[in-house]
Formats: sequence, structure tokens, C-alpha cells
Amino acid sequence: MRSRAKISSVFVFLSLLSPSFSGGVGDGVIEKRVTVLEKKTVKIEKRLDRLEGGKDPEAGFAPLNAERALTKNPLDMVYISKENLVGTSKSGIRINLRIENPTRVRINAFLGDIIFKDERSKPFYKYKFYYNQPLNPLSSINTAVLIMDSQTKTYLKLLKTNRVRVEFVNQRIFSENDL
Repeated sequence: MRSRAKISSVFVFLSLLSPSFSGGVGDGVIEKRVTVLEKKTVKIEKRLDRLEGGKDPEAGFAPLNAERALTKNPLDMVYISKENLVGTSKSGIRINLRIENPTRVRINAFLGDIIFKDERSKPFYKYKFYYNQPLNPLSSINTAVLIMDSQTKTYLKLLKTNRVRVEFVNQRIFSENDL
């Protein structure tokens, strides 16, 4: 790889030309110093290979960034409760949810689909969810989804369902690396 070859050639070049590296002594000392520098370079290359995930060094360098740590759907969503809301002209149900970030990556914004399921895990409603506030690593936020009685089928299904399950899918994450 070019960058590793450059590192090796820079060390050798400096050790041969710089009087501080050679100390003004014979070829034997220079050979020993070059050997030590080559061994250090090999150690650095091995460490880079391990960080790259055992990737073939000739195939190219894949930059390490935080997004490689993110899985397809890294955020977790937990159902907390549902509340009936009754007004003078409209009524609805507020579903309280908690979104957790179990990763070690700060997330600036995200979007995805919340799938609501009944007791038998049969989906009955899909809600597009957008959030554009920072979510720190290993933290959570509470949010709510409001279903009004104008959405009759979903509203009645939520009234009937005792235990609601939620799943957060098709997540798209915007982290610091996307800026």
C-alpha cells in the first residue's frame, strides 16, 4: 500500500541523511537503526491490518469511521404507555415511546418507520417518524405519537388492543460523519 510504503521510505530516508539519526558513526550503527525502524513499521502495519478488520493491505485502505459501528437499525424503541385523550370536538390516543441509542455514536438526526403491532405481533399501523435533535451515545429520549379519531380504523384497533408492541425499522441515521 502506498501510505505504508511512504512511511517506511520516510523512516529510512531520515535515518540515512539526518546526523541525529546516524550519530556520525559507521554503517553498522545505521544498519541497526534501519532494522529497528523497519520492525516498528511492521508492527504499525500489523496494527492497521487488525483495525481494518483483517483486510488485505494491497486491496486499499478503508477509512475507519463511526458509521461502520452502526448496524442496519441501531436505535431501539420501547413502548411505555397509551393514554386516551378526550376533547370537546375530537378524541384520540397518545402513545408514549422511548427511543434508545445503544451505540457509542452521537446521532444528530434520524428517521424511520414505527410499526405498531397487536398482542399477536400482527402489524396494524405504520407511522413515519422524523427526529432532528441530537441524541447522545448510550442515552434515550421520550416522545409521543398521537392517533386521532379521524383515523378510524387505527384508532379503534388501538382502543381494542391491550398490549401494543412497537418496532422501529427502515432507520436512516445522520451522524457527525455525514456533515
